[in-house]
Amino acid sequence: MVSLSTLETNGEEYESELVQVSGLSFQNPSESFSANTTYTVADATTSLAYRVEGGNQTELIGKSIPTGTFTYTGVVGESGSGSQLVPVRASTALPVTLTGFTAVRNGSSTVLTWQTASETNNAGFRVQYERAAGWEALGFVPSTVDDGTTGEAQSYRFVVDRRLGPGTHRFRLEQVDLDRSTTLSDTVQVEIGMEGALHLSAPAPNPAAERATLSFAVQEGTKAEVTMYDVLGQRVRTLYEGRPPGEEGRRLTVETRDLPSGVYVVRLRAGGRTQTRRLTVVQ
Repeated sequence: MVSLSTLETNGEEYESELVQVSGLSFQNPSESFSANTTYTVADATTSLAYRVEGGNQTELIGKSIPTGTFTYTGVVGESGSGSQLVPVRASTALPVTLTGFTAVRNGSSTVLTWQTASETNNAGFRVQYERAAGWEALGFVPSTVDDGTTGEAQSYRFVVDRRLGPGTHRFRLEQVDLDRSTTLSDTVQVEIGMEGALHLSAPAPNPAAERATLSFAVQEGTKAEVTMYDVLGQRVRTLYEGRPPGEEGRRLTVETRDLPSGVYVVRLRAGGRTQTRRLTVVQ
């Protein structure tokens, strides 16, 4: 086991040796590997060439390039500018070959399914959901293979049982290797329409100390107003006022750090209709 910085400064000592380098990621990854092409991999401090040779030397050609971190296990070679990594088999960069990933609505739930053609030292998959603040882990699906390695196709399924508001919702998989290195999949998405004239999600987190987020949507492109009131019915602030596109979800952030502790009401009003949600502030 070596680091990129070691290979950068003393790579000649490891030429033609089998090495393992953890925490690598590709810089500006494209869709798939091409033959006789040099790529660049990097860790937190160093970058190095990653040379994919012809089809008689590697099985990576045509495989998807990982978008997350991975562990390289392979040979060190020499290039005109120094040392380079020379993968000689698919597992050196692709612990799992993902052949399908879909998201489908099923009633009030969303069902994610995916398949693998092969797995090498695969611990499992973290299912992630995109929120305004970033990607949130929804759960973990372990590999169906006891030791995480198989050349046979495997199928997986995960049910997102939370109620999702109108709009576009995106999901992805974070494949986790047995050595804890990770690789991200492409994203899949589902479109959710409105079931009524108005939609106002519950604020989260609730109770909130510093801020909470919520989403709202109106079925038609009418004027809408989202306001916040205290328990005495006094308006605390206006969160939104305008004419949003019909059936398009919009996210709002409610800053609560300057509000006294207590219970507040968030109200959506549009087209003569109203919908409210409670928000508790704790300081």
